[in-house]
Amino acid sequence: GLMPPSGGRFHVRLSLASTPARAARPKLSVSLVVDTSGSMSGHSIEQARAAARALVDRLEPSDELAIVAFSSEARVVLPVGPLGPRP
Repeated sequence: GLMPPSGGRFHVRLSLASTPARAARPKLSVSLVVDTSGSMSGHSIEQARAAARALVDRLEPSDELAIVAFSSEARVVLPVGPLGPRP
């Protein structure tokens, strides 16, 4: 039942349940396009490789990945497909 306001103390007992640490996200299909032209030599290409590794490390096994390299022309290095070994 309801209690009328009395201005006195009011005690509440709560029970909390945690949620999963990481909520599920939709499957991703990522196309990574990498500039391999001469301007990307040395430190620039090393940074691009590190960024690509960081991206792949964050993908889930259910995600898809494609890799395209370009300089004067684009070239598909890895067609879109699941992560991991492919037939």
